[in-house]
Amino acid sequence: MLRVSPFEVTSWTPDEGFHRDIDIVSVTLSHESDASSVEYAFSLTQNGASVRSVFTWQDKTMFFIPVVKFEMDSDYKINVSTGAHDTRGLSFDRQFEARFTTCAPGERPALVSIHPEDSGILTGEWEPVNITFSCLVPLLSCVNSISLAPSKSDSWQIENETASVFTPLDSWENGVSYNITIGADFKNTLGCPLIKKRQADSA
Repeated sequence: MLRVSPFEVTSWTPDEGFHRDIDIVSVTLSHESDASSVEYAFSLTQNGASVRSVFTWQDKTMFFIPVVKFEMDSDYKINVSTGAHDTRGLSFDRQFEARFTTCAPGERPALVSIHPEDSGILTGEWEPVNITFSCLVPLLSCVNSISLAPSKSDSWQIENETASVFTPLDSWENGVSYNITIGADFKNTLGCPLIKKRQADSA
């Protein structure tokens, strides 16, 4: 039985990793495409927000031209859903995803340490939680993007420009496990997002 080759993305630009100057994104398909279905199935997000664009085609390659220029210090994600199909009606077997960034590796904040450590024990009723990052972090990012569950009233401070200190305004409860989440929207002073969302537990 003759098996038809899959309809899929065979290449794309600008490729994964860091890119400083980007004007256009492209995806090359394995078959002649039903253009409208591929355009409808295609999406590009910047830090999770949809990017508006116009499309042009050359043979099997679709070019994505953003309405607003690509911005520095951002993470981008390309997605082509299984709704894309070729001129014979053959669809993707699975959706296509790819990522690239305009944040230079050295500029992206990374988590260095949390005290107490993951699953660690708080030894005092008013002991602060210290979270240290690899670069300068603004107080507003800590307030807006770091959460504690169960929630508590708190006060945030920045020490040595890279360490955030969480001090409870009411004492920790004995026997309770607290979960700290650093959200993906956490950004450093340059506006670069966190390398990876992080969770930690303390009791």
